[in-house]
Amino acid sequence: MSDPVRIGFVGCGMVSELHAAAIARSRDAVLAAVHDADQDLAGRRAELWSCSAVPTADELFARPDLDAVFVLTPTAHHAELARRALVAGKHVLVEKPVATGFAELESLAEAAQTSGRVCMPGHNYAYVPELRRIVRLAREGRLGEVRLLSIVFAIAHEEEVAAHYDGVLRLVMPHHAYLAQAILGAPARVQAGITDSGWESLERDDQCWIALDYPPRSTALLFASLAVDDQSADPWSFVVKALGTAGSATASWRAGVIASTGGSMSTGYAPYEESYEHELDAFCRAVRGDLGAILSTLDDALAAERVLQAAAQAASLGRAVSL
Repeated sequence: MSDPVRIGFVGCGMVSELHAAAIARSRDAVLAAVHDADQDLAGRRAELWSCSAVPTADELFARPDLDAVFVLTPTAHHAELARRALVAGKHVLVEKPVATGFAELESLAEAAQTSGRVCMPGHNYAYVPELRRIVRLAREGRLGEVRLLSIVFAIAHEEEVAAHYDGVLRLVMPHHAYLAQAILGAPARVQAGITDSGWESLERDDQCWIALDYPPRSTALLFASLAVDDQSADPWSFVVKALGTAGSATASWRAGVIASTGGSMSTGYAPYEESYEHELDAFCRAVRGDLGAILSTLDDALAAERVLQAAAQAASLGRAVSL
Protein backbone atom coordinates (compact mmCIF):
# COMPACT_ATOMS: atom_id res chain seq x y z
CA MET A 1 0.00 0.00 0.00
CA SER A 2 1.30 3.48 -0.87
CA ASP A 3 2.10 6.00 1.84
CA PRO A 4 -0.78 8.41 2.49
CA VAL A 5 -0.78 11.74 0.70
CA ARG A 6 0.22 14.37 3.27
CA ILE A 7 -1.99 17.44 2.91
CA GLY A 8 -1.87 20.99 4.21
CA PHE A 9 -4.81 23.42 4.29
CA VAL A 10 -4.57 27.09 3.43
CA GLY A 11 -7.78 28.42 4.90
CA CYS A 12 -9.62 27.05 7.93
CA GLY A 13 -13.14 28.33 7.31
CA MET A 14 -16.34 26.29 7.27
CA VAL A 15 -15.58 24.29 4.12
CA SER A 16 -12.36 23.05 5.73
CA GLU A 17 -14.51 21.07 8.17
CA LEU A 18 -15.85 18.94 5.31
CA HIS A 19 -12.41 18.35 3.81
CA ALA A 20 -10.96 17.48 7.22
CA ALA A 21 -13.78 15.00 7.88
CA ALA A 22 -13.14 13.34 4.51
CA ILE A 23 -9.43 13.04 5.23
CA ALA A 24 -10.13 11.60 8.69
CA ARG A 25 -12.15 8.80 7.07
CA SER A 26 -9.52 8.08 4.40
CA ARG A 27 -6.67 5.57 4.39
CA ASP A 28 -5.02 7.39 1.51
CA ALA A 29 -4.53 10.85 3.02
CA VAL A 30 -3.49 12.56 6.23
CA LEU A 31 -3.91 16.17 7.30
CA ALA A 32 -0.46 17.34 8.41
CA ALA A 33 -0.68 21.13 8.72
CA VAL A 34 -3.02 24.10 8.43
CA HIS A 35 -2.66 27.84 7.92
CA ASP A 36 -5.17 30.65 8.19
CA ALA A 37 -4.81 34.42 8.28
CA ASP A 38 -6.63 34.14 11.62
CA GLN A 39 -3.87 32.38 13.56
CA ASP A 40 -6.13 31.74 16.56
CA LEU A 41 -8.56 29.87 14.30
CA ALA A 42 -5.69 27.91 12.74
CA GLY A 43 -4.47 26.97 16.21
CA ARG A 44 -7.90 25.73 17.27
CA ARG A 45 -8.30 23.73 14.08
CA ALA A 46 -4.81 22.23 14.44
CA GLU A 47 -5.57 21.11 17.99
CA LEU A 48 -8.92 19.62 16.94
CA TRP A 49 -7.44 17.81 13.94
CA SER A 50 -4.15 16.75 15.60
CA CYS A 51 -1.91 18.54 13.13
CA SER A 52 0.37 21.58 13.21
CA ALA A 53 -0.51 25.23 12.60
CA VAL A 54 1.83 27.16 10.30
CA PRO A 55 2.16 30.98 10.59
CA THR A 56 2.29 31.80 6.85
CA ALA A 57 1.18 30.25 3.60
CA ASP A 58 4.71 30.33 2.19
CA GLU A 59 6.03 28.41 5.20
CA LEU A 60 3.37 25.78 4.61
CA PHE A 61 4.25 25.59 0.90
CA ALA A 62 7.94 25.13 1.79
CA ARG A 63 7.40 22.18 4.13
CA PRO A 64 9.20 19.13 2.67
CA ASP A 65 6.86 16.71 4.47
CA LEU A 66 3.78 17.93 2.55
CA ASP A 67 2.77 16.43 -0.78
CA ALA A 68 -0.25 18.60 -1.45
CA VAL A 69 -2.10 21.77 -0.51
CA PHE A 70 -5.84 22.41 -0.39
CA VAL A 71 -6.64 26.07 -1.08
CA LEU A 72 -9.78 26.79 0.96
CA THR A 73 -9.65 30.58 1.31
CA PRO A 74 -12.09 33.20 0.00
CA THR A 75 -12.28 33.17 -3.81
CA ALA A 76 -10.22 36.32 -4.35
CA HIS A 77 -7.10 34.52 -3.10
CA HIS A 78 -7.61 31.12 -4.76
CA ALA A 79 -5.60 31.48 -7.95
CA GLU A 80 -2.57 33.25 -6.48
CA LEU A 81 -2.22 30.85 -3.55
CA ALA A 82 -2.70 27.84 -5.80
CA ARG A 83 -0.08 29.16 -8.22
CA ARG A 84 2.44 29.68 -5.40
CA ALA A 85 1.81 26.18 -4.09
CA LEU A 86 2.41 24.72 -7.55
CA VAL A 87 5.64 26.70 -7.95
CA ALA A 88 6.73 25.27 -4.59
CA GLY A 89 6.24 21.78 -5.99
CA LYS A 90 2.98 20.85 -4.28
CA HIS A 91 -0.03 19.18 -5.81
CA VAL A 92 -3.10 21.39 -5.39
CA LEU A 93 -6.83 21.12 -4.90
CA VAL A 94 -8.44 24.55 -5.12
CA GLU A 95 -12.00 25.16 -3.99
CA LYS A 96 -14.62 26.46 -6.37
CA PRO A 97 -14.97 28.90 -7.92
CA VAL A 98 -11.33 28.33 -8.80
CA ALA A 99 -10.68 31.96 -9.74
CA THR A 100 -12.32 35.32 -10.32
CA GLY A 101 -11.89 35.36 -14.09
CA PHE A 102 -10.36 33.91 -17.24
CA ALA A 103 -6.91 35.45 -16.83
CA GLU A 104 -6.42 33.89 -13.41
CA LEU A 105 -7.64 30.49 -14.62
CA GLU A 106 -5.35 30.54 -17.65
CA SER A 107 -2.37 31.58 -15.52
CA LEU A 108 -3.11 28.78 -13.08
CA ALA A 109 -3.37 26.21 -15.86
CA GLU A 110 -0.01 27.36 -17.20
CA ALA A 111 1.56 27.07 -13.75
CA ALA A 112 0.18 23.55 -13.35
CA GLN A 113 1.58 22.48 -16.71
CA THR A 114 4.99 24.02 -15.98
CA SER A 115 5.21 22.46 -12.52
CA GLY A 116 4.12 19.00 -13.61
CA ARG A 117 1.88 18.84 -10.55
CA VAL A 118 -1.82 18.08 -10.22
CA CYS A 119 -4.09 21.12 -10.00
CA MET A 120 -7.64 19.91 -9.45
CA PRO A 121 -10.72 22.13 -9.09
CA GLY A 122 -12.88 21.51 -6.03
CA HIS A 123 -15.79 20.36 -8.19
CA ASN A 124 -16.91 17.83 -5.61
CA TYR A 125 -20.39 17.24 -7.07
CA ALA A 126 -18.77 15.69 -10.15
CA TYR A 127 -17.65 12.73 -8.03
CA VAL A 128 -21.04 11.80 -6.53
CA PRO A 129 -21.96 8.33 -7.89
CA GLU A 130 -25.57 9.28 -8.71
CA LEU A 131 -24.44 12.39 -10.60
CA ARG A 132 -21.72 10.42 -12.37
CA ARG A 133 -24.46 8.04 -13.51
CA ILE A 134 -26.46 10.90 -15.05
CA VAL A 135 -23.36 12.15 -16.88
CA ARG A 136 -22.58 8.65 -18.16
CA LEU A 137 -26.13 7.90 -19.32
CA ALA A 138 -26.37 11.23 -21.12
CA ARG A 139 -22.98 10.93 -22.80
CA GLU A 140 -23.65 7.37 -23.91
CA GLY A 141 -26.94 8.46 -25.47
CA ARG A 142 -28.93 6.06 -23.32
CA LEU A 143 -31.39 8.79 -22.35
CA GLY A 144 -31.96 9.64 -25.98
CA GLU A 145 -32.03 13.36 -26.69
CA VAL A 146 -31.96 15.17 -23.35
CA ARG A 147 -34.70 17.76 -23.77
CA LEU A 148 -34.51 19.15 -20.22
CA LEU A 149 -31.76 19.29 -17.62
CA SER A 150 -32.97 20.76 -14.34
CA ILE A 151 -30.64 21.55 -11.42
CA VAL A 152 -32.24 23.06 -8.31
CA PHE A 153 -30.60 24.09 -5.01
CA ALA A 154 -32.92 25.47 -2.31
CA ILE A 155 -31.27 25.43 1.11
CA ALA A 156 -31.77 28.43 3.35
CA HIS A 157 -28.65 29.90 4.96
CA GLU A 158 -28.49 32.15 7.99
CA GLU A 159 -27.37 35.66 7.09
CA GLU A 160 -24.42 35.37 9.48
CA VAL A 161 -23.25 32.25 7.64
CA ALA A 162 -23.82 33.75 4.18
CA ALA A 163 -21.69 36.75 5.14
CA HIS A 164 -18.61 34.50 4.97
CA TYR A 165 -19.22 33.60 1.32
CA ASP A 166 -19.74 35.06 -2.13
CA GLY A 167 -23.27 35.67 -3.36
CA VAL A 168 -25.28 32.72 -4.62
CA LEU A 169 -24.22 33.19 -8.27
CA ARG A 170 -20.56 32.63 -7.34
CA LEU A 171 -21.13 30.32 -4.37
CA VAL A 172 -23.61 27.75 -5.69
CA MET A 173 -23.96 28.23 -9.43
CA PRO A 174 -20.42 27.03 -10.27
CA HIS A 175 -21.63 23.54 -9.30
CA HIS A 176 -24.63 23.85 -11.60
CA ALA A 177 -22.45 25.18 -14.43
CA TYR A 178 -19.84 22.42 -14.41
CA LEU A 179 -22.52 19.74 -14.06
CA ALA A 180 -24.39 21.16 -17.06
CA GLN A 181 -21.10 21.25 -18.98
CA ALA A 182 -20.49 17.58 -18.15
CA ILE A 183 -23.99 16.48 -19.15
CA LEU A 184 -24.82 18.70 -22.15
CA GLY A 185 -21.62 20.54 -23.05
CA ALA A 186 -21.39 24.24 -23.85
CA PRO A 187 -24.66 26.12 -24.49
CA ALA A 188 -25.26 28.48 -27.37
CA ARG A 189 -27.09 31.15 -25.34
CA VAL A 190 -27.45 32.11 -21.69
CA GLN A 191 -30.35 33.94 -20.04
CA ALA A 192 -30.37 34.73 -16.32
CA GLY A 193 -31.95 36.66 -13.50
CA ILE A 194 -30.66 37.69 -10.08
CA THR A 195 -33.39 38.65 -7.62
CA ASP A 196 -33.26 41.48 -5.11
CA SER A 197 -31.70 40.21 -1.90
CA GLY A 198 -33.86 39.31 1.07
CA TRP A 199 -31.04 39.72 3.60
CA GLU A 200 -31.59 42.31 6.33
CA SER A 201 -28.24 44.05 5.87
CA LEU A 202 -26.01 41.83 3.72
CA GLU A 203 -25.51 43.28 0.24
CA ARG A 204 -25.16 40.00 -1.61
CA ASP A 205 -27.40 38.05 -3.99
CA ASP A 206 -29.36 35.26 -2.32
CA GLN A 207 -31.25 33.78 -5.30
CA CYS A 208 -30.75 33.48 -9.04
CA TRP A 209 -31.68 31.45 -12.10
CA ILE A 210 -29.96 30.62 -15.37
CA ALA A 211 -31.48 29.21 -18.56
CA LEU A 212 -29.10 27.55 -21.03
CA ASP A 213 -30.13 27.05 -24.64
CA TYR A 214 -28.76 24.08 -26.61
CA PRO A 215 -30.22 24.23 -30.12
CA PRO A 216 -32.17 22.73 -31.63
CA ARG A 217 -34.16 21.15 -28.79
CA SER A 218 -32.36 21.01 -25.42
CA THR A 219 -32.69 23.31 -22.42
CA ALA A 220 -31.06 23.48 -19.00
CA LEU A 221 -32.78 25.31 -16.15
CA LEU A 222 -30.54 26.12 -13.20
CA PHE A 223 -31.86 27.60 -9.96
CA ALA A 224 -30.18 28.36 -6.65
CA SER A 225 -31.52 29.97 -3.49
CA LEU A 226 -30.04 30.62 -0.07
CA ALA A 227 -33.33 32.26 0.94
CA VAL A 228 -35.73 29.31 1.20
CA ASP A 229 -35.91 25.67 2.24
CA ASP A 230 -38.25 23.19 0.57
CA GLN A 231 -40.33 21.58 3.34
CA SER A 232 -42.85 19.99 0.97
CA ALA A 233 -43.12 16.37 -0.12
CA ASP A 234 -40.16 15.25 -2.26
CA PRO A 235 -38.24 18.43 -1.42
CA TRP A 236 -35.94 20.10 -3.93
CA SER A 237 -33.10 20.78 -1.48
CA PHE A 238 -30.71 19.74 -4.22
CA VAL A 239 -32.11 17.84 -7.16
CA VAL A 240 -30.74 17.10 -10.63
CA LYS A 241 -33.06 15.70 -13.31
CA ALA A 242 -32.28 14.85 -16.92
CA LEU A 243 -35.33 14.13 -19.07
CA GLY A 244 -34.62 12.51 -22.40
CA THR A 245 -36.57 11.01 -25.28
CA ALA A 246 -35.43 7.51 -24.33
CA GLY A 247 -35.22 7.76 -20.55
CA SER A 248 -34.65 9.97 -17.53
CA ALA A 249 -32.37 10.11 -14.51
CA THR A 250 -32.31 11.93 -11.19
CA ALA A 251 -30.15 12.50 -8.13
CA SER A 252 -30.99 14.16 -4.81
CA TRP A 253 -29.22 15.14 -1.61
CA ARG A 254 -32.35 13.92 0.22
CA ALA A 255 -31.24 10.30 -0.24
CA GLY A 256 -29.64 10.64 3.21
CA VAL A 257 -30.51 13.35 5.75
CA ILE A 258 -28.81 13.34 9.15
CA ALA A 259 -28.71 15.53 12.23
CA SER A 260 -24.98 16.24 12.01
CA THR A 261 -23.82 19.30 10.13
CA GLY A 262 -20.64 20.48 8.51
CA GLY A 263 -19.55 23.50 6.56
CA SER A 264 -22.28 26.06 5.92
CA MET A 265 -25.23 23.66 5.95
CA SER A 266 -27.76 23.70 8.79
CA THR A 267 -28.71 20.11 7.99
CA GLY A 268 -26.46 17.16 7.17
CA TYR A 269 -26.96 15.69 3.70
CA ALA A 270 -25.05 12.43 3.43
CA PRO A 271 -24.48 12.49 -0.36
CA TYR A 272 -23.12 16.05 -0.08
CA GLU A 273 -20.77 15.21 2.77
CA GLU A 274 -19.64 12.03 1.02
CA SER A 275 -18.88 14.01 -2.14
CA TYR A 276 -15.77 15.31 -0.38
CA GLU A 277 -14.65 11.72 0.26
CA HIS A 278 -15.12 10.78 -3.41
CA GLU A 279 -13.29 13.94 -4.48
CA LEU A 280 -10.42 13.21 -2.08
CA ASP A 281 -10.10 9.67 -3.43
CA ALA A 282 -9.86 11.02 -6.99
CA PHE A 283 -7.28 13.60 -5.93
CA CYS A 284 -5.08 11.01 -4.22
CA ARG A 285 -5.29 8.74 -7.26
CA ALA A 286 -4.30 11.64 -9.52
CA VAL A 287 -1.34 12.52 -7.27
CA ARG A 288 -0.17 8.92 -7.65
CA GLY A 289 -0.33 9.17 -11.44
CA ASP A 290 -3.90 8.26 -12.39
CA LEU A 291 -4.86 11.57 -14.01
CA GLY A 292 -7.99 9.97 -15.44
CA ALA A 293 -9.40 10.05 -11.91
CA ILE A 294 -9.98 13.79 -12.34
CA LEU A 295 -13.52 14.05 -13.68
CA SER A 296 -13.76 17.85 -13.76
CA THR A 297 -10.66 19.75 -14.86
CA LEU A 298 -9.39 23.32 -15.11
CA ASP A 299 -10.83 23.33 -18.65
CA ASP A 300 -14.22 22.61 -17.10
CA ALA A 301 -13.64 25.44 -14.64
CA LEU A 302 -13.03 27.72 -17.63
CA ALA A 303 -16.25 26.53 -19.27
CA ALA A 304 -18.18 27.15 -16.04
CA GLU A 305 -16.65 30.62 -15.76
CA ARG A 306 -17.86 31.46 -19.28
CA VAL A 307 -21.41 30.54 -18.28
CA LEU A 308 -21.26 32.48 -15.00
CA GLN A 309 -19.90 35.61 -16.64
CA ALA A 310 -22.50 35.36 -19.42
CA ALA A 311 -25.20 34.90 -16.78
CA ALA A 312 -24.10 38.02 -14.90
CA GLN A 313 -24.14 39.96 -18.18
CA ALA A 314 -27.52 38.57 -19.19
CA ALA A 315 -29.03 39.46 -15.81
CA SER A 316 -27.66 42.99 -16.10
CA LEU A 317 -28.87 43.50 -19.68
CA GLY A 318 -32.20 41.74 -19.26
CA ARG A 319 -31.68 39.64 -22.38
CA ALA A 320 -30.00 36.45 -23.58
CA VAL A 321 -26.27 36.47 -24.24
CA SER A 322 -24.63 34.29 -26.87
CA LEU A 323 -21.49 32.36 -25.96
